[in-house]
Amino acid sequence: MALSDAEIGMFSINLKKTITGFFLEKKQAGEPGYTLEMNDSTLATMLLTSHPESLDDKSPDGYV
Repeated sequence: MALSDAEIGMFSINLKKTITGFFLEKKQAGEPGYTLEMNDSTLATMLLTSHPESLDDKSPDGYV
């Protein structure tokens, strides 16, 4: 089933809110290297170059 442009737009907005919330939690916890001042290009590059091995191993497949 294909998604409509509106559904893709809402997914994009919700994903950005989720990622912003993640960065805010990390920043408030005092963890270094997390900033909310990233632009979309920097954030996309970071997400696309992340490796599952770098995530906390809290599930059998290595994803959080």
